[in-house]
Parts: sequence; C-alpha cells; structure tokens
Amino acid sequence: MTINSSKPLFIIGDVHESYDQIELPIDPSNLLFVGDLGGNWTWYESLIEQGHEVYLLRGNHDDAEMFKDHMRAHIGIVTGLYLLDDVELLSYKNKGILCISGAISIDRIIAPERNKTGIAFNALTLVQELLNGDLDVDLMVSHTCPTRGHGGKQSKFYDSFCYEDESLDQDVKKEMLILQKCFDISKSTKSIFGHFHRSYQTKDKQDRIYTCLDISEVFEVI
Repeated sequence: MTINSSKPLFIIGDVHESYDQIELPIDPSNLLFVGDLGGNWTWYESLIEQGHEVYLLRGNHDDAEMFKDHMRAHIGIVTGLYLLDDVELLSYKNKGILCISGAISIDRIIAPERNKTGIAFNALTLVQELLNGDLDVDLMVSHTCPTRGHGGKQSKFYDSFCYEDESLDQDVKKEMLILQKCFDISKSTKSIFGHFHRSYQTKDKQDRIYTCLDISEVFEVI
C-alpha cells in the first residue's frame, strides 16, 4: 500500500480513551496509529472529514476478529480509513515502512478474550515474503517492541501477572525476539512502537534507534 506522499506522516502512540489529549496536526496528514485504539470508530472517521488519512495497527487491547470484522464493514465506504494486516509493508516517499500489529496481553489469564492478541504466529515468514521486492525498508512500526528496544526491567505490575501466568514472561520474550528478527532482516535502522505507556529512545550497538511512544504521543516521520 502506498501512502500519500504529498501529506506529512505522523505516528501516534496508544490511544485507549485519550482522544482529547492527542495534539494532532491541523493540516491534512497521514496518521499511523500503533494500536490500542479505544474503539470509538466515529472519532477516527471524523479525522477523515478533517482531511487526514488514517492507518490503524492492532494493539493488545484490540480484539483481532472484532477489530477486523468492524473495519471490513467500513473498507470501501469510508475513504481514507485503512485497516492494516497483521504484517504489512507500506510505501512512503519511495521508502518502506514495515508494520506489525499485535502484542500479548499480560492480563490474558483473567481476560480470556485477549488470548489471541499477540503478533501473528507466522510474522517472521510473512515479513520474509514481503521483503522480496525492491523497496528498501526505512522504518519498522509495531505495537510492542523488538528485544533490543525494551527499556529495562519489567514493572512490579507485570511481575504480579507472571506469578499467576507461569508462561507469560517466556511468551513475551519470545514475541519480542520474533520482532527483533523481523527488524534485523528488514535492514531498517529505526523502530517505533507503543504499548509500554512511556516515552523513551534507545540505541543498539549498530546505532539503530528504538523509539517508544507514550499514550497519545505524536511523532513526525521526517
């Protein structure tokens, strides 16, 4: 999918219910949301009316089937509102943006409806298939982070769920490792994600940049 290159591109962190806190650009722009969308589809449609084009990744709070079923009903009806596949390659100004939806919900043991929110089990294979073209990938955007993009120790809140869900930590680490492999083979130098509800940036030994967006944070892609 090709993004309108005549409009600037902004990436927006988790939304949840913070619609009024997001300082969106006034001029018509491309808006790429990293997930946890909050479910107020009318708000997203209002962005189209303002001249924006909207691209949606799925987060761990976005039910995979319900999300897709709802958005399928809008595809072709609401022009400018795009549901991204679990793994999708976008083109913007002749550069590739690798998008990977989903993340494991740490409360999956008490919220069974979130048992299937993780990244696609075959994400790595899908990425390898997408990268067979001539488009160079400049950026990877995902809901959760690659291994090297994690900003340190997990919180006590996370640890409390691990106590009840013995495989949680192992599964989360495996998911981040798959994302790291996707990032590595993409040969991108920049990774942007949300999920952790804080803002930070870090680099790895190869000087690749990992940027975590806080809730409602807006990041312009230069």
